[in-house]
Parts: sequence; C-alpha cells; structure tokens
Amino acid sequence: MKKIVLGTFIIFTLSCNWSSPKMMTGLEGKKIPEFNFYRIDSSILNTKDISLGKPFLLFYLQPWCPYCQAETKSILKNIKSFENINLYFITRSQSKLLKEYCDKFELSKFSNVIACNDPTSTEKTYFNAPGVPFVAIYGKDKRLVQVLLGESDATQILDLMNK
Repeated sequence: MKKIVLGTFIIFTLSCNWSSPKMMTGLEGKKIPEFNFYRIDSSILNTKDISLGKPFLLFYLQPWCPYCQAETKSILKNIKSFENINLYFITRSQSKLLKEYCDKFELSKFSNVIACNDPTSTEKTYFNAPGVPFVAIYGKDKRLVQVLLGESDATQILDLMNK
C-alpha cells in the first residue's frame, strides 16, 4: 500500500513543474487559433470570442497540483493589478474538480476570471507543454507574447504582460 501511495505521489509531482522558466514554443507572435473550452455552466467559450484590445492569459492547471494552487494564490493576492486582464483558468480535469477549485479560491468573485475545462488538452496538443502550471500570455492583439512553465508569481506574469 505504501508503494502505491508513494508511486501516485511521484506521478502527480512529476506532472507539476516547480520552476519558472520562460519556454520558447515557436508560437510567439502568432494569433491564438480557435479552441473550444467549456465553462462550469457547460457553455462553450471559443477563443475567437475573446475580444481584441485587452490582454489575457491562459492559465493551465490541475486542481490537485500544489504549484498551481500557489500560483493561483499569488494571482489572487495581486488581483487588482490584473483588473484589465482576462484570466482564463483552464484544466483538463473533471468539471467537478474544477468547480471545487473555483469554490476553494472563490474565483466567481472576480469578473475577469473565467474557469474552463479543456477536454482536448490544448496545453499539450497545441503548446506542447510537458506539465502544469503553464501560462500562455497574450497581448491586446491576441498574439502570443510568452509562455511560462512551472510556478510563476504574479509580478513575473504582470512584467511580461506589460511589455
């Protein structure tokens, strides 16, 4: 039993990244393609519906990941600095787990935070990200500015968004 618990912990930990390197994807400067995400209420959010003129970020997470939780806390601690930025919190986990995550961090209190499920795992299929947390930062023109792999803090994200 101890081996199973230890093995499960190792697998979960390895799929989380704790460093914060900027990652080059080859997609920098490209417009975001059309993806469908599913909000908690099951409505579809297509990336083509994201408005021009306002920067946004896609924050890919797993609800059980301690690094994702720490990054969420950092963002929420600095939420006033993000008031003109749309924040899409995205997971491929079950809707129930996303809802629990949203409730835990009271994400519904923030009008610029949109929580979604991504059954197609765009962080893996499009961005080729090896794990979470993974942040894709987009400018006002819907073009990719930079991605961050691993736990980042709010000030690092904001510095990149203001470039």
